[in-house]
Amino acid sequence: MLKGAFFFGGRGEAPYPEVTKIVVEKGINYVMWGKEVPAGFTQTHKNICEAPNYHKNKFDFSKFTKIGPGNFNSFSTYLIDRNMTKIDLSNLETLGSNCFHNLSGDIKKLVAPQIQTMTSCFTGNSLNEIEMPGLEELGGNCFSNISGHINDLPFPNLRRITGSDCFCNIYNLYFLTLRKLEKNSAGQF
Repeated sequence: MLKGAFFFGGRGEAPYPEVTKIVVEKGINYVMWGKEVPAGFTQTHKNICEAPNYHKNKFDFSKFTKIGPGNFNSFSTYLIDRNMTKIDLSNLETLGSNCFHNLSGDIKKLVAPQIQTMTSCFTGNSLNEIEMPGLEELGGNCFSNISGHINDLPFPNLRRITGSDCFCNIYNLYFLTLRKLEKNSAGQF
């Protein structure tokens, strides 16, 4: 009979640090992904962020709790993981403005249950399924220019749309469910 603890395999996955940062080893820059992505980080360090060989830990959208403004625009998920079809932001509580525009890759599904407000995000993509049950308010320029096939786009708790250009140019949308909508600014749909 064996007594004690036994571990097999590699070193395992290290926990995500609080903040994403650039670390330098032997004169080479690497990205250390953290729970928070600072404002403009993925644009400032685009070449490193899109190159998995220069990541110190595994890139995982589900680990993020806060994404600052100006991140993941014209971002190639295909370079990070050729099989990535979903953006899982299940732990994300805060999303800055001007994020996730013109994603390249084969992203079809977005899951972000905790986000309550959003401005200028998720335009120019091929999503065909969006799960954001906590979303209550949209600013301008959200969910436009979507080329994916969407049967139903439900936002069960969306109450206010305060900016323009939301839900514009969605080419294959059959149903848009906004049952609790109280305020809708001009220039939508």
